[in-house]
Amino acid sequence: MLDFEYISTSERGSGVAESEWNETLQGCECEGPCTSSTNCSCLLESKENYSEDGILFPRAGNSAPLLECHDECQCVEKGNCTNRVLQSGIQVRLKVVNMPNKGCGVIALEPVQKGQFVCEYAGEIIGPEEVLRRAELHKNDEHNYIFTIKERSQDNSITTYVDPRYKGNIARFVNHSCDPNLQVVSVRIGRTIPVVGLFAKRDISSNEELSYDYGESLDAENQQKPCHCGSENCRGFLPVSKMGRHSKIPKKNRKKLKSVDPYNLKAKLFKEKNANKTKNFAPADDQPMSRALKMLQKAKDEVVVDRKELRKRKKHRNRVLEEAGKMGIKKNPYETIDQFVKRVEQMAHFDIERHKFMAELGFAGRSEDEIKKDYKEIDDKAERAKEQKKREIKNKIETAKKRRLEEQKRRMVGFQVL
Repeated sequence: MLDFEYISTSERGSGVAESEWNETLQGCECEGPCTSSTNCSCLLESKENYSEDGILFPRAGNSAPLLECHDECQCVEKGNCTNRVLQSGIQVRLKVVNMPNKGCGVIALEPVQKGQFVCEYAGEIIGPEEVLRRAELHKNDEHNYIFTIKERSQDNSITTYVDPRYKGNIARFVNHSCDPNLQVVSVRIGRTIPVVGLFAKRDISSNEELSYDYGESLDAENQQKPCHCGSENCRGFLPVSKMGRHSKIPKKNRKKLKSVDPYNLKAKLFKEKNANKTKNFAPADDQPMSRALKMLQKAKDEVVVDRKELRKRKKHRNRVLEEAGKMGIKKNPYETIDQFVKRVEQMAHFDIERHKFMAELGFAGRSEDEIKKDYKEIDDKAERAKEQKKREIKNKIETAKKRRLEEQKRRMVGFQVL
């Protein structure tokens, strides 16, 4: 029997305000596939996150943040969006097994392709104070589950804590390795708070154990625990830190780890790092904030909308579309849904202004038949005035003709007398 509640995706936990959890990113307006060619707003830097088969592109790895399309996007109505990999859930057959010296572990029951999504590290998203409280509460426990993911820039950082101890999924059983076959990717699905995705770092064979680099834990009270990953680059001990900051390895253990100690500048690891400046040896959850995330932070104030406000807008949009359908107003072929809604709103605004004008004329509160009758009286009056004008002109013409005839007669009489 499970000693935790199984959930498929992360949920809000203690220490995270509801307003913060409800901060929502505006969706895209794509009517077709969400690609760079359609300028999808969910694709930062105008690059696709996944291939058509759902494989993570290499540039998006190494904990670089991704934005997936979500329920507020227009593409949700099309069903052909390829930018929704995490939302499809676990597609790989996985199994929890007992591992020697490790306790439980997870193996893949089928081959996994490099870049393929394996599972989300699901749990409760909690605040820093709750992290410390739970760490103190369970300091004597053998396992620590709290996952810390940090996205950094020079002047700011975003830290997210995921705890699957009470609520989680199969990812809570995935073990650490100093040479892992999974990579950690921060993914945002509608919210500014990210979820943690585990993707294949390389091709994984069937029945191979899954692992990722823990990078950090909150197990500082117990200090170093032996690492049994068995990789050539094994650091000897599991990573240890408090509130996401790496703790140095005690001096008494440094001789054992002389060649791989990350705090020994003469270690082989650092020699390799100096030889290859482009390689990043920081743990997967402690990477510098990418340019894409900086763009996201910069645009946050412009695109973040409360979920209640979004529901209100969506309800208004659906009402406008419904009324437009009743009135027979149709969307133009090259017009987006939002543009169509705005056009209908503009038409309604014009009608409102027209009714205001009618109210100023004293037509407000009257039935349509009465208004038609008034219009008919106005038209009849105008028609009578027009006919009167015609008669006046006709009379003037006839009077002028009579005068000319009389003048001609007088002239003829005078000519006969002479």
